[in-house]
Parts: sequence; structure tokens; C-alpha cells
Amino acid sequence: MTKRMNVESFNLDHRFVTPPYIRVADRKELPHGDALTKFDVRFTQPNSAHLEMPAVHSLEHLFAEHSRNHSDRVVDFSPMGCQTGFYLLLSGHWEAAAAADLVAATLQDILHASEVPAANEIQCGWGANHSLAGAQAAAAEFLAGREGWLDFTTEPAIEDDSSVARRKADLRGDRTADAIVVVAMEEEEAPFIAAGEIVGEPVRVGNASLTWLAIEDKSVVVVRSGISFVNAASGLVAAIDALTAAGAKLPYVISAGTAGGLGADVRVGDVIVGTAYIHSQVDARAFGYALGQVPRMPASYEGDPGLVSTARQVAHDAPLRTGLILAGDSFASPELAASLLTEWPEALCIDMESSALAQVAHNYGLAFASIRGISDLCGPDEFHTHVDDAANRSAAVVLDLIARS
Repeated sequence: MTKRMNVESFNLDHRFVTPPYIRVADRKELPHGDALTKFDVRFTQPNSAHLEMPAVHSLEHLFAEHSRNHSDRVVDFSPMGCQTGFYLLLSGHWEAAAAADLVAATLQDILHASEVPAANEIQCGWGANHSLAGAQAAAAEFLAGREGWLDFTTEPAIEDDSSVARRKADLRGDRTADAIVVVAMEEEEAPFIAAGEIVGEPVRVGNASLTWLAIEDKSVVVVRSGISFVNAASGLVAAIDALTAAGAKLPYVISAGTAGGLGADVRVGDVIVGTAYIHSQVDARAFGYALGQVPRMPASYEGDPGLVSTARQVAHDAPLRTGLILAGDSFASPELAASLLTEWPEALCIDMESSALAQVAHNYGLAFASIRGISDLCGPDEFHTHVDDAANRSAAVVLDLIARS
């Protein structure tokens, strides 16, 4: 696997895409709950054909003006330097099907346009470099292929044996999975997307994003849930519901990503495999329950012995430790960490999802393990410095575990 680059399109194998298509190229969660969705709107086959620059220029003007008659969520429509397509940037959470409707309506407007808006030396930096006819011809050709706009894949032309056929079916709607991997953040999701030989279109369910991946001979659904107990639990249930609706057998569940180190011997860069999970902020002792025990639920949730054993066998660069993982809805400050260790001196780390996911897995009778890279020792500055490395270390162990399972 080659190193993942910072620019999303640089990780796309342009030899195997089949335009015309529309695909989600990126999603960004912004402060205060805002979001952006970026689409790759590809008109021509990379390295084989391209749009002429006057047509590109006119499509940019026409789409920018007419698309806003259909949606106030259009942020930008910018041409690719290779002249094979455009990037459409929309505010909010969008799926490709909804974006396709917007693109189709706008291109229909372009077909009936009598002029290119703002194609003059006052409103444009190169007002003479336009072609309405070229833009309309490109729009017509793109519209003619609408039936296949959402059939995006970058798979190479390889022999269609049974395992490859199954993975293709998985990613085109016949949903099955060998594993469910739940992460909270984009930084934790990225190593799994990079490892996917075939990457399905993300599916938005509530706050969660579900992406099916083919990794060697395994089909994996990666759930980016968002941070916190509620987001994690609802994201996992969304994946379970999707697989159940497809009639698929439910697989084991892995919680991956980062955590804050608690144990005295735990260091940044370590990988922790949980053998037990406790809700650190649940207290029903007044009713006779143990600290951390949800009423009428187990005092702790056990990591699946088979998954834990397989993780121990994984070759890895970082020290790998097994033991108790705590989870709570508060970021663990040094003061909170000291308090937690008073109650659970054997705890190795804390995050904000693992025990919630363990409880959901318990309720559904699914094997579960949390595998976390230590990003900090309960300090926010360390977290921001080491989050990517910790996420990569966690993902490396998880991916090896999946390959061995």
C-alpha cells in the first residue's frame, strides 16, 4: 500500500475511473456543527480526453449562476486543472444522489441558456475566452450518461473470481461485512479508507457515515460515528440495521482510534487492546450496583477472547498492552485521570466511546474488542500533536487482525 497523500484526488487511481460520474470526494465537519460536502463531478476520461478551456470556463460561469436558482447550499463549482471535470462544494451533509439531482437540473438550464453570464471584461478576468456551444455540448454529453453517474468504482480490470465478485456486490448494494469498525473522527477513519482496495460511496445515517470497503478478501463497514456515547451507539446500531435489512449475518465489532493513557507504564504511541470495558461516569451504587455499572447490565463488558488473542499475535511497531479500558463523556483532564485511577487502578486508558459500543455489542450478542492508540496522557496539547500517529497505530493492528480473522 502506498503512502496516503494529503490531497484526496491524489489517492484516486485515475486509470480506472469511468466518467461521467458524481462521487463524494470529501466531507468536513466544521465548528458549531456546520459541515461541507465536496463532490468530484467528472466529465471526461482522465489522460484520454479533456474539455477545451473555453468550454470549461463557460461551464464554470453557467453552473455557478444557474445552480443557485436550485439551491442556496452551493458554495463553489471550480474546474479541475486537468480539464476533466469540476469540484462541487455544498454546505451541509449531502449524498451523491441529491447532488446528482442538483447537477441535472442545472445542466438542463445550461442547455437552454442563450448566453454565458458575466462573459465580459468587466465581470470576468478573460471575458473573450468562452464558448457557450462548447459548454452546452459538454452538458448534453454528461446528461446522456446520467444513469451511470452514481456507479463509481476505481477497481482495476482483474479476473472476476468469486471473492472479487462478492466484494463488488457488497459495495453496490448487496451489503455484507466480515467486520464492523467504528471510529469517532475523520483522523481515525482515514487509515481504513486508504487501505480499501475498493471504497464504496459513504452512506449518511443520522450523524454517522457508513462506508463499505474491500480489503483483500474481506468486506468491512467503517462507521464514522462522531464523538460521545450516544453518537457511537447510534452509529453502530445504524450499521447493524443496514446489515440486518440486507439479510446479512452480523459480524464482530471493533472500536478503533485514539485514547488517553492512564496507567503508570502507558506511553504515547502504545496500543491498548481492551479485555474489559467500564462506563466511568455511571454511578448507581445507591441501588446496590457497582461503580460504573448500568442498572440491570453487567458490571463490565468483556473483550472477545478470540479477538484479543488475535490482536496479541499482530506484528506491530508500538508496544501493545491488554487490560481495562474506561470510557466517559468527559475529556480526561489530569485531575479526572487521577480520580479514575483511584477507583480503577488497573485501568490503562480512557476514551469516549468504547464501553458504549461494548454495551451495544453485548445487547446484540456480537463479539467486540476496542483497540486504541494512545495519543496523550490526558492532556489536550499532546492529543493534537499525536492524534494522527495514534490513529494510524490503532488502524495497523485492526487491519492485521481483520486479515487474520
